[in-house]
This record gives sequence, C-alpha cells and structure tokens, in this order.
Amino acid sequence: MIEMLIQGKLYTIMEICRLFDQNFIEHLDEVRTGGDKVYNVFDNQLPAALKRLQFDRQLSMENIRKLVTEADGYQPHLIAPEQGYHRLIESTLVTIRGPAEAAVDATHSILKDLVHKAMSETPTSGDFQGDFQGNNRPPV
Repeated sequence: MIEMLIQGKLYTIMEICRLFDQNFIEHLDEVRTGGDKVYNVFDNQLPAALKRLQFDRQLSMENIRKLVTEADGYQPHLIAPEQGYHRLIESTLVTIRGPAEAAVDATHSILKDLVHKAMSETPTSGDFQGDFQGNNRPPV
C-alpha cells in the first residue's frame, strides 16, 4: 500500500517536471515569445554596447607602445614584451567587462521571467486528482 502511494507521488512529480520542461522549452524555442529576447541581447544589445567602446583609441599604436614600455621598462625584452601584452589584454578585458556583465544580467532576467511563466502554466500536484492516493500510477 505504501509502495503504491510512493509510486503515485513519484509519477506525479515526474509528470509535473515533464510538463514544466515542455512549457519552458516552448517559451525558449519561440513557440511562445521568449527565446527571441535572448537572441536580441547577444545579436543586438551586446554588439551595440561593444561598438560604443573606444577600442580604436585603446588599441592605437601609441597606446600599445606606452603600455609595453611601462610594463617592460625602457629596456624591453629582446624576444617579446610579454608583460606589455599581458597589460594590453587585461585592459581590453576590463573595458568589455561592463557590456558583458550587462548581457549576462539581461539574459538572467529573461530566463528567470521564462521560468516564472512556465511555472505558472504548469499544473501543481493539487491539479492531479487522486495522484497522492496512488490512484494514478504509471503504466506497467
């Protein structure tokens, strides 16, 4: 008797998870609006934010020469000014950090909204009549 009750609960839980997954995927795959919002963040918002940054000034020969000289001193290494390259890459990563974090935050907000929508459309255990009494078991 208890085993049947446990199987009924497990079946109900699995069915709720399956329905939630189906609803969430429908939202993400643009059957319902949602997935296009995520694409918009990476196809439009992030590239626009990166274009507004001043990479041409940051990557100018004058700035590169200055960074390499400051990092490696006035007697640079004979083979490669590695510290200068490191600082150049680091400064570029610091520059793009803001737009990248904004894209992650926007995507997080969109996905969180989609989860809430999918949850509201997914029936709860109370919506399955008799499941917790073991009356609605999976087929054998």
